[in-house]
Amino acid sequence: GDGGRVIVWADGVTNYTGFASATGSGSGDGGFAEVSGKQTLNYDGLVDLSSESGLAGTLLLDPNDITISYSAGTGTMTFDSGTNKYSDSTASTSNLNILTLTNQLASSNVTITTTPGSGGNGDITVQQGFAWNSANSLTLDADRNIVSNVGATIVNSGTGGLTFQATGDVTMNGGVSLTGGDFTVGVAGDAGNEIGGAFSSAASGTISTGGGNVSIHADKTIALTGVITNAGTVGLQADDSGSTGTPISIGAGIDSSSQNIRFYNPVLITNSVAISTGSGSAGNIQFDNTVNDDVA
Repeated sequence: GDGGRVIVWADGVTNYTGFASATGSGSGDGGFAEVSGKQTLNYDGLVDLSSESGLAGTLLLDPNDITISYSAGTGTMTFDSGTNKYSDSTASTSNLNILTLTNQLASSNVTITTTPGSGGNGDITVQQGFAWNSANSLTLDADRNIVSNVGATIVNSGTGGLTFQATGDVTMNGGVSLTGGDFTVGVAGDAGNEIGGAFSSAASGTISTGGGNVSIHADKTIALTGVITNAGTVGLQADDSGSTGTPISIGAGIDSSSQNIRFYNPVLITNSVAISTGSGSAGNIQFDNTVNDDVA
């Protein structure tokens, strides 16, 4: 049968350093776990949500602002031996240690969802790069913005995917490298599935998916300066709610490896780039609107 549910939740600080299990048996799927701290979250433990032969379960982490780095977890709880009592203090930004995160991704899917409060804004910052190797996927869902730093490349050598969702902007200064998993930042072609702000990638923010699909749908604009390579189907949609007149700006190449590439909105080419479906006969390139260039 399917695994059960584990919920750990506090209005103030949640300090989780233990172990819990909600595994699936036989063909049943792994369970669900939520570890949330309304003000501050220190997740430095493990939840086993695996399955014998079914699908892995999902761990939901629900902090305020959070940074993903090699720094220690947000340890805010102290023990007073004189009073035999624990006390804690809040921190505006929680930290999730990368080794803790990648250990968890070996057992389950992970969703990190931020909720603003206690002085925070609901931001997610990927400060340093990390890697895992499994069929499990990672979702970053920010109540405001997602930012990855230069050099903070996210790598999965397994088949699991990566999803960014935000009510604000997604800014990629670090890259993404997947091995068949999909990279999703809103779903192009789906009016109800988009990030609330703009998407941008720096030259260092390259996207390679090993044949996995790439979908980016922003309520405002898309500005690509990092290449998209070795991808499956690519869909780019920018609704340009700010009325800039340039919904999609392309300053780097796109290679779909014999799959379709579709631009749903007007496109401005800002550099000498190659947009290609590869050397095979399969794959179409579709522009639903105008294409202009700003290349000298």
